[in-house]
Parts: sequence; C-alpha cells; structure tokens
Amino acid sequence: MAADPGETLISASSIKTVILLCGLPGSGKSSLAQQLVQKWHQDVVLHHIEYDALQDALHDDNKDALQAWRASRLEAIQQLCNLLELKESSVILMDDNFYLRSMRKQIWQVCRSHATHCRVYFGIIWLDTPLPICLQRNQQRQRSVDDETIVRMSQTQELPSQEISFERSSLVVKDDAKDVLDFVFSRPQKSDSLEPPIDPAIEQERLEQERQRTLNSIRHQVDQALRHCVKLVAQIDPQLAGQANQIRKELLFLQQDHYDVQYIQQAFMDRMLLLNHNNDNIAEQLRTALAKQCGQLTK
Repeated sequence: MAADPGETLISASSIKTVILLCGLPGSGKSSLAQQLVQKWHQDVVLHHIEYDALQDALHDDNKDALQAWRASRLEAIQQLCNLLELKESSVILMDDNFYLRSMRKQIWQVCRSHATHCRVYFGIIWLDTPLPICLQRNQQRQRSVDDETIVRMSQTQELPSQEISFERSSLVVKDDAKDVLDFVFSRPQKSDSLEPPIDPAIEQERLEQERQRTLNSIRHQVDQALRHCVKLVAQIDPQLAGQANQIRKELLFLQQDHYDVQYIQQAFMDRMLLLNHNNDNIAEQLRTALAKQCGQLTK
C-alpha cells in the first residue's frame, strides 16, 4: 500500500513548503485552497494566507480601500515570516493574484531569507482560467473587482516560466486541476530547497580569495617562464645570470597586476638587450635565444 504523501512531508524536521496560488480575480484560487484544506492529511500542518480576507478585515478597521490593500500585503508577508520562524514543518498557501513576476519574486526572496535555519521549498500554481469565466464569477462575489481592472490585469499578466530560476517549480492548470494536490505534496521530493542568500561581505571576500588564487597561479606561470629565460642567458654567458635574475625579480614585482607571459618575456628581453647593447656578440645571441623563447623575432 502506497504511503500517504502527507506522511512523507512531516518525516523530516523543520521543512517549509510555500506555494503561491496565482491567477486573476475569480480564477478559483480561494476555492482551490479550500479544497486542499479539506483533502489535507490531518497530521500535516497547513496554513492558508488569503490576501482578500486580510484586506477585508483591515478595511473594516476604518482604512480606505487603498490603505487596506497596502496593509494587507504587509500583513501577509509578516504572517509568512512568522510561520517560517516556527520549528514545525508546514505547508503555507499564499493566496493572491501574483499576476506580475516581481510580486512572486518578492515572496521567493522572503522564503530564501529564512533558508538559513530551515529547509524551504517554493512552488507556484497558476490558475489559467479563461477571462470570461473570471468576469462572470467576479460579479457573483460579495466583494467584486472592477471588470476594467481584471481585463487590464489579464493584458499585463506574466505567467510563470520554468526558464526563470525561481519559477522552475511551477504548475499552470485549468479551472479543475487533478495534479494540484500531488504538486503541493511532492515539492520536497521533486525540487531543491532554497539556498540562503550570500552575505555581500562574505561573497566579496570569496571573490577576492578566488582572484588571489588566480593571480598566484598566473604569477607562478610567469615566474617559470622568466626562470627559463634566465637559464638561457646563463648558458650564453654565466656572468650575466645574476643580472638576468635581478631583472626577473623586478618584473615580477612591477607587474603584479598585469601578469601576461608573452608581455613580460618581451619586457625581459628588452631589458637584457638594453643593458648589453654594447656587446654585439652577446646581444645577438640573446636576441636569437630569447626571441625563440618569446615565440617571435625582434629587429
């Protein structure tokens, strides 16, 4: 007998699954949430944060419509944060239009900020209900939205895209969706938990360390190339080895932020030829040997 998916969800400690229920007004988000609550396993903690209900409650507190709308958004996020802070495992349904990607990303960022102390899974369910049905249902609601507002939202809505990193775990469904329950239950098994945001200072330090490792690696390569040049000079005239080694050290010091093997080899050759230009025999041997090392002949 297959295990109830609810049992899997509560088997690990401090797992939060946050699901956004998105769609136009009248698309059936709240009805879907109620169905999920009714079908939910009794041992699984499920929370339903309904923005419209919050707005109605705040509107009754002597706030005008716009004030209530703004306050309901803040209250919903505060409730989400409070639930994410709890030690119990739970599923949290965020019920609102979320018709713009920026709105969904805001909730994703809140969830990600809490991923330091618990495992958080994030998913999006978009109810793709036809506009005429949404308008019809809206007229039957106790608190309806202007038809113009719904039409405008339908024209500017941004459906979830799995090409967007934070929207990869998303499901677009019609009015009657049989896959919704499985989608909600399976987030811990079929998606990765959110990674906590990286502290900017820590990230900057990591980048600097990476930069230093890269520079040190390139510096080592340049040093090896210059040592080979010194060796060539010593083979031509052992008395010039000290001079060549000093040039190697100076170039490594002066070019700390510009390590380019070919450039520094050329600089080494130019220095050696400049210091020994009075000795035609030595200069010609240096020119030939070092030009081969640099991979190019100089006039």
